[in-house]
Amino acid sequence: MRTLMTATLILLTLTPELGAAGEQPRDLRATITAARIAMQNCDVKALFELSDPNTRTNVAEEMLIQAEDRCKSGTDQNAKMSVLAMQIAEKREPRYEQDGVIAVFDLSGMQLPKRYEVLRTILVDGRWYLTR
Repeated sequence: MRTLMTATLILLTLTPELGAAGEQPRDLRATITAARIAMQNCDVKALFELSDPNTRTNVAEEMLIQAEDRCKSGTDQNAKMSVLAMQIAEKREPRYEQDGVIAVFDLSGMQLPKRYEVLRTILVDGRWYLTR
């Protein structure tokens, strides 16, 4: 289910605070922090909401349940690596692409498995989302 982990690395927007319950963070870093916290708490549904709209369209409810079960059992290495990647990204500056609509965090050289070396976010309707 590399699916959900990849899908998990997705939301980010534009205010410094995390926002009220059920409210998306508006700042890029606040989004990464919210995603990391959701992943640490195995809150797959919150993480799903931080994913870009295209990813949310393509992820089935059953996949969310399976991912949450794996996370809670402690057997999901994807979750552990994703949390570590997000912790590193929180302290780095992204490279912006496509006129500032995509923010890319280069995590190479941080001793992460290859698939975690890049964290991408996309700006959609004024909100940052984690994306593939």
